Amino acid sequence: DMPPEAAAEKEILEEQDILSVILVAMRGREGKTIGFIGFDAVREVRPWQEEDVHLLEVVGGILVAAVEHRQVMTRLTESEARNRATIEAIPDLIFILNKKGTILEFRAPACSRLALSPDKVRGSSVWSIIGMEYHGSLALAMIEAGQQGKSGEFEYMIEIEGQECYFEGRLTMQKDGEFLALIRDITARRESEAALKRLALELSSAEECQRRELALQLHDGIGQELTGLLFRLQSLGLGKESPGIEEAVKILQK
Repeated sequence: DMPPEAAAEKEILEEQDILSVILVAMRGREGKTIGFIGFDAVREVRPWQEEDVHLLEVVGGILVAAVEHRQVMTRLTESEARNRATIEAIPDLIFILNKKGTILEFRAPACSRLALSPDKVRGSSVWSIIGMEYHGSLALAMIEAGQQGKSGEFEYMIEIEGQECYFEGRLTMQKDGEFLALIRDITARRESEAALKRLALELSSAEECQRRELALQLHDGIGQELTGLLFRLQSLGLGKESPGIEEAVKILQK
């Protein structure tokens, strides 16, 4: 028997010649209903037993676990794809180091000056890449990164194919005590800074030359005017009475 409010469901069951039906809700870990599983009888009215309910609950639990596992794997795959795309978009070198400076993992973009094979780099010492002369700065950066909520920074220079290349590194400590190092090629920035300094010096030198030239022109112009004035005064018989002008002319001529 079904209540009056289930008249629509009863009509559906009668159309399929279903005489008895049992449904068990399938619920996920958070108790949310994700579906139903059940039995139906079409030959005779059947009273359902507790064993039938238990069987449906077991099968439903297996199906729910399979669905949730598939959903988790789908989200994990999507997350890995997003993380991989993010990492691929980073132009920096990425190192995972232990406290001794051993490289545990390594990644370099294809366009990097240090596009080395991870298999050749993994397991080697970071000093073999940046040079022992920068041991102190990297060690200090590790100490700074070991402090909670802080990151350590360092710079180094290496020669690649006869060219001095400059790199800037940033270290952060991971929960497992290992270090994540992001290293960026700043050679272009250093070259731009050097070019700006040279340009500033050239501009300063040009301005100084221009000031000297202007001072010389001003000096010559005033001297000529004073000399002309002295000649005019002398022609009027007043030169001897203007010793100050004559003295000024002599000073400018020196």
